[in-house]
Amino acid sequence: MNHLDKAKAWYDTQLSRLKHIQELSEEHDQQTHLRALLGDLLRFKKGERKARLKEEREDLYRVALMRLFAGFEADFKDGFFEYIAKRSGMSKKQVAETLPDAISTWLVMYRVLEPQSFSESLLGQINRIRDERNRLAHGGFHQELAHTTPDEAYGALRQPLETLAAKAQG
Repeated sequence: MNHLDKAKAWYDTQLSRLKHIQELSEEHDQQTHLRALLGDLLRFKKGERKARLKEEREDLYRVALMRLFAGFEADFKDGFFEYIAKRSGMSKKQVAETLPDAISTWLVMYRVLEPQSFSESLLGQINRIRDERNRLAHGGFHQELAHTTPDEAYGALRQPLETLAAKAQG
């Protein structure tokens, strides 16, 4: 499993846990033995619980976007360096020593080299996800949520990895 898929699997697991907690919090009056599972959440009134769960879901989205992009960046770097090595006849190590360590540069280079498989629209979508990740990581985690959900980000980030892998292989 690559880095991007691992980040997506983590997000899916966390989202499932949140949904389960929400379901349990709605049933807790009938099932008192579940109190230990819900911890602090049960101390809040029902309306406050919903607000806390919403905050948790938003935090999950933020962390998921950051993890998804980090996974994408690691996978793209590996695949892109392999792709460039194959095209240039250089070793992957030589490529790594030659190219700047900047995802924005690699994305633009790939767009120039493979315009049919890496559209301007897709590049723009990935750049928006990267900008959102940077805003969250460097500008403050609790800023307004992104317009891109983790599932949408995963779909967009997955596309170039699939075509890049195919190009690097043959």
